[in-house]
Order: sequence, then structure tokens, then C-alpha cells
Amino acid sequence: MILAGALACALALTACGGGGDSGSDGEPPALSRRADEGIWSNATTAEYRRDGFLLQSVILSDGSYWGAVSMNGVCVHSVLNGIAKIDEVKVSGKYTDTWNYYENGTYSGVVSAGSKIDVTFGPENAWNLLPEGLNGLVYDDIYNQPISLSEISGEYINKIYDRCSDFTIGIPYPAPSIGYANSLSPRILGSKIVLVDIQGSEVAEGDLMPREAGVSVFDMSLITTTTIPYAPMGTVFKGILFQTSSGRKDNEIEIIARSRDSAYFFIGQKQK
Repeated sequence: MILAGALACALALTACGGGGDSGSDGEPPALSRRADEGIWSNATTAEYRRDGFLLQSVILSDGSYWGAVSMNGVCVHSVLNGIAKIDEVKVSGKYTDTWNYYENGTYSGVVSAGSKIDVTFGPENAWNLLPEGLNGLVYDDIYNQPISLSEISGEYINKIYDRCSDFTIGIPYPAPSIGYANSLSPRILGSKIVLVDIQGSEVAEGDLMPREAGVSVFDMSLITTTTIPYAPMGTVFKGILFQTSSGRKDNEIEIIARSRDSAYFFIGQKQK
């Protein structure tokens, strides 16, 4: 279901545009955004320090939700894709865990715009190892600091290759993921992206498109150019590419994408 990558819990939404007129001082009007929009993480919270589950979240204004959960920076537990909803400060959502054989789950909570989301995952998530109960996610200001395609151009290598289930709960099955067996890594040149296997062979190609102005998230589409595990030739993946604050310091990117039957997740550092 997901490609070997790293830890994260990500969501995706898009920002609502402002009106066509500039303000009285000549400056463009501020964008109107959902309170839950942005990149979120529990990396600095007591919950993460206690149990080692890292959640990172990207929420965009269209309500699409992308995510992943990892353990102690070592292995990936879950990759999520779904719909985020908001009613004033109350948030909720439904998602499918594309890592754990398409298990479905829910969350709910309260958001403080640009600050924190207190989110509770439902009890149905226990099977796929998401931490049940209250989890605090802190806003990452990197969301408001867009990066250009030229800045992220280059070759990247994975930081994390394994799925946690293989050694943490003793279930010896492979992940239905295009990258589990051969650790696919991206090469980016402008708006073009290709995935290469460990032999350096190109196995997928696609495009990156900036989302609306002012956010550090790119839309991404990929199509496999050869048959690879769990993804026949011609499989189309849709998703997002983004950075976190710590990732930008280390020249790292994160990718979450899925097709109908599998998913691709990557976190890694630029090599050249």
C-alpha cells in the first residue's frame, strides 16, 4: 500500500483566494483560510516524547486529507488519505489507511488557527496502530513560506525504508507498496519528477504543480512507466509534495500519493 519512506501524518487542503481588488494601501488583500489549514505535527508535544509516534499533517482548503504516522524516526505505521471537515473551530474527518490494507478511520477535535489542533482518533483505529485518544498537533509556520520548484530540484535518497509491522508486532507480510521492495527515490528537475529504483532505473514519471500562492505544498501526479510490485505499468498516482521546518533546514522533502490500489510515501534528503 505505501512506499517505504519515513514518519509523518499529512493532510492536504487548498487556500481560498481573496477578492480581485487590492487593499486601500495598494497591498493585495489577505487570503481567507480555513482554521485547520496548514502543516501540523506532534513532534514537539508530550505525546510524541512519551510514545514515539510522529504525526505530521498538511490540511488544505479543499478538504482533502493526506497523512502518515511513524515510530521514532525508524519505520512507517500508517499512510492516510481522506476528507477533512470544519465547523467554526470543530474539526472532524474520515480517512483510509492505505498502508494497512485500506482500513477506514475517523478523527475529531478542536482547532486554534495557526496554533494547535487537539485531535482524537476513534477506537476503530486501534488495529492500524494509530494512537487512540487525544493527540496535540502544533502548527508549522513553514506552510506560509513557499518554496520554488528550482529550490527543490535535485536527487533525493530515502531516510526510512521499513514498515513498522515487520518487526514491532511480528507480522511477516510485505506492504502493498510500490516502494517497499526497491525503495524508489525521486529526481526533480523543474516541474518534472521521476522515480528511480536502487539500480538507478526510472520506473515512474510525472509533474509537480504549485498550489495557490503563499503555501509550501505542491500537487503531484505520477504514472509508472514499467511494472513494479503492486503497481502495473500505467498506474497513476496523485498526491502532494511538501516540506516541514526541520526538513527545509536539512534539504528534505516529503511525498504522499496514492492510486486506486497502492500508495507512495517518501521522506528523504537531497543528494545533489
